[in-house]
Amino acid sequence: MDSRHLLCTTVYSTVFSPCGKFVAAANNFGHISLFNFEKAVTLNSLKWQKSIITFKAHDGPIHSLVSTKDCLLSGGVGPVAAWKWNDILERKPAKVYTLHEPSQGDEGSFSSNDVNVLACDETKLYAGRDDNVVCIWDFNSGKCERMLIGHTEYIHDIAIISPNGLVSASEDGSVKVWDLRMAQATTTIEPHQNKELSRPQYGKWISSVATDDNGQWMVCGGGPKLSLWHLRSQSQTAVLDCPEFTPYTTVFHENFIVSGGNTNSVHHWYTNGDEKASIPCGIGTVFSLTFNKKKNTDSAPLIAAGTSHKLDVFCNPSYRSHTLNL
Repeated sequence: MDSRHLLCTTVYSTVFSPCGKFVAAANNFGHISLFNFEKAVTLNSLKWQKSIITFKAHDGPIHSLVSTKDCLLSGGVGPVAAWKWNDILERKPAKVYTLHEPSQGDEGSFSSNDVNVLACDETKLYAGRDDNVVCIWDFNSGKCERMLIGHTEYIHDIAIISPNGLVSASEDGSVKVWDLRMAQATTTIEPHQNKELSRPQYGKWISSVATDDNGQWMVCGGGPKLSLWHLRSQSQTAVLDCPEFTPYTTVFHENFIVSGGNTNSVHHWYTNGDEKASIPCGIGTVFSLTFNKKKNTDSAPLIAAGTSHKLDVFCNPSYRSHTLNL
């Protein structure tokens, strides 16, 4: 990309390759860039801090990337697209398949709704859309087998609880807990109704939701303050308070909660709600936080991305160690 485009670049999503040696980044111009992450952090060379390949994947912004053992999947404007990791690494990216989304009204028709967020497990792909629906595809058949309908505004974020459970966060101010066997919401949580969490000046929308590996705990926030919930009892257990902070991405990592948003910092909290650290980064607004869980180290490297053509790398959670450039 030329310098003018770089100045206007926003990276909405990053994901590590199955081997953990490479990282892909998707931006608002519909491009996917690939970095040799392993060499970038081990070799002191500007060469490896730049992308090794950038290719056009969508006609508009790409909002989300996820990875299976063989493919990279991208969601944004247009159909969800799948790309083989081996093809990308050989500098010959080509779409393996696309997943067209059925509309709400007619099973035989297809929609052109944007995908805001993707999540996947070994057998299914989940897509939160701007028409208020979560679509679920089966990888084996390639068909959309369920549509989760219940939100009244578009979906900002989703998180997998278990093979039979999912949570979704929406502009409508609610977080819904879904039983995928029935394709029905079993619980609706509205943080803005809680006086301890409500911030009317910022609205009621929920921009970020995450669950722990055991599916027992959930953290969510947006207009309301970031908060921790016990899913089975549907009870709020902690407030992760940070004045004027709006989260756009949140993850559980080890015994901590890590979040980025409208401040140029990465926030780390203990699960009791106390803030452990606020680490400065070079990104004005953070939209993506991705840990490299393939690395067998005490501290998994973290990549932060957002309103910049640069990606910040934290090999140690207490400081920014490297910068990658699109």
